[in-house]
Amino acid sequence: MSKTRDNLQEYIKDSSLKSKKNRKQYTFHGKIHFYIIDALPKDFDALFVIKQLERTIPYHLCKGLDIVYVGQNSEFSERYLDSMYKDGAIYVTNEQPHEEAMIDDIVHEIAHCVEENYTEEVYGNKMIEREFIGKRTTLKNILTQQRIDTSSFDFNDVEYSKDFDMFLYKYVGYELMVSLTMGLFTNPYAPTSLREYFATGFSEYYTGDRNYLNNICLALYKVLDKLDSAAA
Repeated sequence: MSKTRDNLQEYIKDSSLKSKKNRKQYTFHGKIHFYIIDALPKDFDALFVIKQLERTIPYHLCKGLDIVYVGQNSEFSERYLDSMYKDGAIYVTNEQPHEEAMIDDIVHEIAHCVEENYTEEVYGNKMIEREFIGKRTTLKNILTQQRIDTSSFDFNDVEYSKDFDMFLYKYVGYELMVSLTMGLFTNPYAPTSLREYFATGFSEYYTGDRNYLNNICLALYKVLDKLDSAAA
Protein backbone atom coordinates (compact mmCIF):
# COMPACT_ATOMS: atom_id res chain seq x y z
CA MET A 1 0.00 0.00 0.00
CA SER A 2 2.83 2.37 0.87
CA LYS A 3 4.59 1.59 -2.43
CA THR A 4 1.37 2.29 -4.35
CA ARG A 5 0.95 5.61 -2.56
CA ASP A 6 4.58 6.55 -3.32
CA ASN A 7 4.10 5.68 -6.98
CA LEU A 8 0.93 7.77 -7.14
CA GLN A 9 2.66 10.76 -5.53
CA GLU A 10 5.55 10.43 -7.97
CA TYR A 11 3.11 10.25 -10.89
CA ILE A 12 1.29 13.39 -9.69
CA LYS A 13 4.62 15.18 -9.27
CA ASP A 14 5.78 14.19 -12.78
CA SER A 15 2.45 15.20 -14.30
CA SER A 16 2.60 18.56 -12.56
CA LEU A 17 6.13 19.21 -13.84
CA LYS A 18 5.16 18.23 -17.38
CA SER A 19 2.09 20.46 -17.26
CA LYS A 20 4.19 23.37 -16.02
CA LYS A 21 6.79 22.79 -18.73
CA ASN A 22 4.20 22.57 -21.51
CA ARG A 23 2.21 25.59 -20.46
CA LYS A 24 2.13 28.23 -23.20
CA GLN A 25 -0.18 30.95 -21.86
CA TYR A 26 0.04 33.11 -18.76
CA THR A 27 -1.05 36.53 -17.59
CA PHE A 28 0.65 39.02 -15.33
CA HIS A 29 -1.05 41.67 -13.26
CA GLY A 30 -4.17 39.65 -14.12
CA LYS A 31 -4.73 41.32 -17.48
CA ILE A 32 -1.61 41.31 -19.63
CA HIS A 33 -1.35 38.18 -21.78
CA PHE A 34 1.93 36.30 -22.01
CA TYR A 35 2.23 33.82 -24.89
CA ILE A 36 5.10 31.39 -25.46
CA ILE A 37 5.19 30.92 -29.24
CA ASP A 38 8.52 29.06 -29.52
CA ALA A 39 10.01 26.66 -27.01
CA LEU A 40 12.03 28.02 -24.12
CA PRO A 41 15.31 26.43 -22.95
CA LYS A 42 15.10 23.27 -20.89
CA ASP A 43 14.16 23.91 -17.23
CA PHE A 44 13.38 27.57 -17.94
CA ASP A 45 10.80 28.76 -15.40
CA ALA A 46 8.38 31.10 -17.17
CA LEU A 47 6.21 31.39 -14.08
CA PHE A 48 9.18 32.77 -12.15
CA VAL A 49 9.52 35.46 -14.84
CA ILE A 50 5.82 36.34 -14.49
CA LYS A 51 5.97 36.58 -10.70
CA GLN A 52 9.10 38.70 -10.78
CA LEU A 53 7.56 41.11 -13.28
CA GLU A 54 4.50 41.48 -11.05
CA ARG A 55 6.69 42.16 -8.02
CA THR A 56 8.99 44.52 -9.88
CA ILE A 57 6.84 46.76 -12.08
CA PRO A 58 3.76 48.56 -10.68
CA TYR A 59 0.60 47.78 -12.60
CA HIS A 60 -0.15 51.42 -13.43
CA LEU A 61 3.10 51.63 -15.40
CA CYS A 62 1.95 48.77 -17.63
CA LYS A 63 -0.92 50.84 -18.98
CA GLY A 64 -1.13 50.34 -22.73
CA LEU A 65 0.67 47.00 -22.67
CA ASP A 66 -1.66 44.26 -23.89
CA ILE A 67 0.50 41.25 -24.61
CA VAL A 68 3.98 39.72 -24.51
CA TYR A 69 5.05 37.29 -27.24
CA VAL A 70 7.98 34.97 -26.53
CA GLY A 71 9.61 33.52 -29.63
CA GLN A 72 11.45 34.29 -32.83
CA ASN A 73 10.83 37.45 -34.82
CA SER A 74 12.32 38.39 -38.20
CA GLU A 75 13.16 41.88 -36.95
CA PHE A 76 15.44 40.50 -34.23
CA SER A 77 18.12 39.32 -36.65
CA GLU A 78 17.63 42.25 -39.01
CA ARG A 79 18.09 44.84 -36.25
CA TYR A 80 20.36 42.87 -33.86
CA LEU A 81 17.66 42.79 -31.18
CA ASP A 82 16.58 40.41 -28.44
CA SER A 83 13.33 42.27 -27.76
CA MET A 84 11.19 45.19 -28.90
CA TYR A 85 8.00 47.08 -28.06
CA LYS A 86 5.47 47.87 -30.78
CA ASP A 87 1.79 48.86 -30.75
CA GLY A 88 0.99 47.67 -27.24
CA ALA A 89 2.96 44.41 -27.57
CA ILE A 90 6.36 43.26 -26.38
CA TYR A 91 8.25 40.73 -28.49
CA VAL A 92 11.08 38.92 -26.74
CA THR A 93 13.30 36.10 -27.93
CA ASN A 94 12.85 32.62 -26.48
CA GLU A 95 16.62 32.07 -26.69
CA GLN A 96 17.47 33.16 -23.18
CA PRO A 97 20.48 32.15 -21.05
CA HIS A 98 18.41 32.40 -17.85
CA GLU A 99 15.21 33.87 -16.40
CA GLU A 100 16.86 37.11 -15.27
CA ALA A 101 17.89 37.87 -18.85
CA MET A 102 14.29 37.66 -20.03
CA ILE A 103 13.14 39.81 -17.10
CA ASP A 104 15.73 42.44 -18.06
CA ASP A 105 14.57 42.39 -21.69
CA ILE A 106 10.91 42.76 -20.79
CA VAL A 107 11.49 45.50 -18.20
CA HIS A 108 13.48 47.44 -20.79
CA GLU A 109 10.59 47.21 -23.28
CA ILE A 110 8.03 48.15 -20.61
CA ALA A 111 10.06 51.37 -20.30
CA HIS A 112 9.26 52.16 -23.93
CA CYS A 113 5.58 51.53 -23.21
CA VAL A 114 5.83 53.92 -20.25
CA GLU A 115 7.42 56.75 -22.25
CA GLU A 116 4.71 56.35 -24.88
CA ASN A 117 1.88 56.56 -22.35
CA TYR A 118 3.47 59.14 -20.03
CA THR A 119 5.21 61.28 -22.65
CA GLU A 120 4.43 64.60 -20.99
CA GLU A 121 5.46 63.38 -17.55
CA VAL A 122 8.72 61.95 -18.91
CA TYR A 123 9.83 64.55 -21.44
CA GLY A 124 7.55 67.56 -20.99
CA ASN A 125 9.83 69.71 -18.83
CA LYS A 126 12.99 68.81 -20.84
CA MET A 127 14.88 67.88 -17.66
CA ILE A 128 15.87 64.44 -18.92
CA GLU A 129 16.75 65.77 -22.37
CA ARG A 130 19.05 68.45 -20.94
CA GLU A 131 20.71 65.91 -18.68
CA PHE A 132 21.17 63.51 -21.59
CA ILE A 133 22.69 66.13 -23.91
CA GLY A 134 25.05 67.22 -21.14
CA LYS A 135 26.25 63.66 -20.74
CA ARG A 136 26.56 63.22 -24.49
CA THR A 137 28.79 66.33 -24.58
CA THR A 138 30.94 64.91 -21.81
CA LEU A 139 31.20 61.61 -23.69
CA LYS A 140 32.26 63.44 -26.85
CA ASN A 141 35.04 65.17 -24.92
CA ILE A 142 36.16 61.85 -23.44
CA LEU A 143 36.23 60.22 -26.89
CA THR A 144 38.23 63.13 -28.27
CA GLN A 145 40.75 62.70 -25.46
CA GLN A 146 41.02 59.06 -26.57
CA ARG A 147 41.88 60.34 -30.08
CA ILE A 148 38.61 58.98 -31.50
CA ASP A 149 37.18 61.06 -34.34
CA THR A 150 33.62 62.15 -33.52
CA SER A 151 33.23 64.77 -36.25
CA SER A 152 30.74 62.72 -38.28
CA PHE A 153 28.09 62.83 -35.54
CA ASP A 154 25.90 65.43 -33.90
CA PHE A 155 26.03 64.66 -30.19
CA ASN A 156 23.10 67.04 -29.58
CA ASP A 157 20.79 64.91 -31.73
CA VAL A 158 18.67 62.93 -29.26
CA GLU A 159 17.04 60.63 -31.85
CA TYR A 160 18.23 57.10 -32.56
CA SER A 161 20.73 56.71 -35.39
CA LYS A 162 21.87 53.29 -36.52
CA ASP A 163 25.15 54.79 -37.74
CA PHE A 164 25.81 56.35 -34.33
CA ASP A 165 24.81 53.11 -32.61
CA MET A 166 27.28 51.14 -34.75
CA PHE A 167 29.95 53.81 -34.19
CA LEU A 168 29.73 53.31 -30.42
CA TYR A 169 29.25 49.54 -30.49
CA LYS A 170 31.60 48.53 -33.32
CA TYR A 171 34.13 51.35 -33.81
CA VAL A 172 34.63 52.51 -30.24
CA GLY A 173 33.89 49.01 -28.99
CA TYR A 174 31.80 47.62 -26.16
CA GLU A 175 34.67 47.03 -23.73
CA LEU A 176 36.03 50.55 -24.09
CA MET A 177 32.51 51.99 -23.84
CA VAL A 178 32.02 50.17 -20.54
CA SER A 179 35.10 51.92 -19.18
CA LEU A 180 34.36 55.36 -20.68
CA THR A 181 30.71 55.52 -19.58
CA MET A 182 31.16 54.28 -16.02
CA GLY A 183 29.80 56.86 -13.61
CA LEU A 184 28.33 58.83 -16.50
CA PHE A 185 25.66 56.51 -17.98
CA THR A 186 23.98 53.46 -16.48
CA ASN A 187 25.43 51.24 -19.23
CA PRO A 188 27.19 51.54 -22.62
CA TYR A 189 23.90 51.45 -24.54
CA ALA A 190 22.38 54.44 -22.73
CA PRO A 191 24.16 57.11 -24.86
CA THR A 192 22.57 55.74 -28.05
CA SER A 193 19.47 57.98 -27.90
CA LEU A 194 17.22 59.84 -25.46
CA ARG A 195 14.71 56.99 -25.51
CA GLU A 196 17.38 54.43 -24.68
CA TYR A 197 18.72 56.72 -21.96
CA PHE A 198 15.27 56.63 -20.38
CA ALA A 199 14.81 52.89 -20.89
CA THR A 200 18.18 51.92 -19.44
CA GLY A 201 17.53 54.23 -16.49
CA PHE A 202 14.10 52.63 -16.01
CA SER A 203 15.77 49.20 -15.91
CA GLU A 204 18.35 50.42 -13.42
CA TYR A 205 15.60 51.86 -11.21
CA TYR A 206 13.59 48.63 -11.10
CA THR A 207 16.15 45.84 -11.48
CA GLY A 208 19.46 47.50 -10.62
CA ASP A 209 20.85 49.99 -8.12
CA ARG A 210 18.56 52.98 -7.45
CA ASN A 211 21.21 54.76 -5.39
CA TYR A 212 23.66 54.55 -8.29
CA LEU A 213 21.03 55.94 -10.67
CA ASN A 214 20.27 58.75 -8.23
CA ASN A 215 23.95 59.62 -7.98
CA ILE A 216 24.73 59.77 -11.71
CA CYS A 217 21.38 60.60 -13.39
CA LEU A 218 19.49 62.77 -10.92
CA ALA A 219 16.93 64.24 -13.34
CA LEU A 220 16.08 60.82 -14.72
CA TYR A 221 15.86 59.37 -11.21
CA LYS A 222 13.45 62.10 -10.09
CA VAL A 223 11.10 61.48 -13.02
CA LEU A 224 11.12 57.73 -12.44
CA ASP A 225 10.55 58.16 -8.71
CA LYS A 226 7.54 60.37 -9.41
CA LEU A 227 6.13 57.89 -11.94
CA ASP A 228 6.65 55.00 -9.52
CA SER A 229 4.58 56.65 -6.80
CA ALA A 230 1.87 57.99 -9.13
CA ALA A 231 -1.69 56.75 -8.68
CA ALA A 232 -2.87 54.19 -11.17
